[in-house]
Amino acid sequence: MHDIYCFREDKKEFGKNLKSLMEDRKMTVEELADKVGYGVNTINKWRSGERIPSLDTMKSLATIFKTTIQKLYLPNSYYKKELSPEFIDFINEKLEIGQTDYHLLLELVDYNRYLAQKMMFSFLSPKEKRDYKSIFRYYILTPYGVEKLNLKEMTFEEFHDNFRAYIKQQYGASLPYKIRLEDSMMLINELNKIIKIKYVKEDVLLWNLFPVNILKMILI
Repeated sequence: MHDIYCFREDKKEFGKNLKSLMEDRKMTVEELADKVGYGVNTINKWRSGERIPSLDTMKSLATIFKTTIQKLYLPNSYYKKELSPEFIDFINEKLEIGQTDYHLLLELVDYNRYLAQKMMFSFLSPKEKRDYKSIFRYYILTPYGVEKLNLKEMTFEEFHDNFRAYIKQQYGASLPYKIRLEDSMMLINELNKIIKIKYVKEDVLLWNLFPVNILKMILI
């Protein structure tokens, strides 16, 4: 999607991972079906890469096989750019970003774009969720966002849960499991209408899939 991160869902890879984990533990399809409460046909579709389970079921599978959702579901999804020491201080809330800190604002835009897409389409690892909660302190809910999410003041958990519920209601429960360019662009544009980031004007395409040109960035 964007050249600074890799974000890929691969149903076939998930199927291979699941089969390998089952073989390592000598677990039959019937035994796994009983553990997760699904039929044998569904398990076989997961193993073949035809389907993937819901996020809640993915969590159960990760627990059963003593692994992480990241390794099981999105092993090839990661942020490729190294965060600067200053930005790490911002993430750890030891530093605040001002309107003239161009390089840090650009880091914020890029890293936020990655985390926002992971939040919308799949899941955040514990570290990513902590980082996103830190960036969240620079979020400003727009009037459109207040109406759509039914929130005036919000915690990160309320925003996270309400936005995902809104996406599910508007676009269907299966959308988070379809990581396609057109889906990504649609939801990114929707999120762009719901929130703004402190110090970045609305006319900056904060969520687009192309690099942000610093010369076009207008600060308030």
